[in-house]
Amino acid sequence: MKLKTTWAITIILLTVFILLNNGNFGSLQFDEERPTFRASMVVADIFIVMAFGVVIGGLVALIPFRKLGFSAKFKFTFPWSSSLLLIFLISVFGYSACFEKMKGVKLCSKETYDKVAPPAGLDCSSIKNGKFEAAGDLIERLGNQQIETNMRSNKKIIYTVEWNGDCEYYLIAKADSTKNMKIKIVAVTDDSYTCYGLPNAGKNTIRYLVKRIREGK
Repeated sequence: MKLKTTWAITIILLTVFILLNNGNFGSLQFDEERPTFRASMVVADIFIVMAFGVVIGGLVALIPFRKLGFSAKFKFTFPWSSSLLLIFLISVFGYSACFEKMKGVKLCSKETYDKVAPPAGLDCSSIKNGKFEAAGDLIERLGNQQIETNMRSNKKIIYTVEWNGDCEYYLIAKADSTKNMKIKIVAVTDDSYTCYGLPNAGKNTIRYLVKRIREGK
């Protein structure tokens, strides 16, 4: 394959990766953690990919092959190494975007929970009671009790709900304290609400899109 074609493939893959990583394509809504297309993150993405290409491409170029010099081999091993990394990253980010779209779940850093806050004036009264669905679980909330039923295994978890504010609450599992979770609601619509959860034993904050289940449906 010609060198120009090799570089064209690398640039196309790099563009796709930058769009996936920084453009929030496939996101359920605007990501509160960062504004779309932050220039510093784009530069960091390019630097990481190029650094990987230089290191791995350089190592591969050291392998004896057809008596070609290091420079002649590096011209091809550099873009190919970068392309292989990009294919891997695109696969990972693509899977993450699809998982978020289908399940309504996104993993965030643990610190995200402290950074997000319910918007001023947000009315969460409509979701304090009712039936909901999120991440394959049926949620039934009534007063200070919540029952989550896994729709595949039919396994149930019973929680006590302690509201710490209009849009923040703490879930206390009656049987297993590792299932305890702090919740902040950041958006409410007629059909769903978006919240961030910090599990007691978890390493990540989790963003959920929770869908309402209307009676009779």
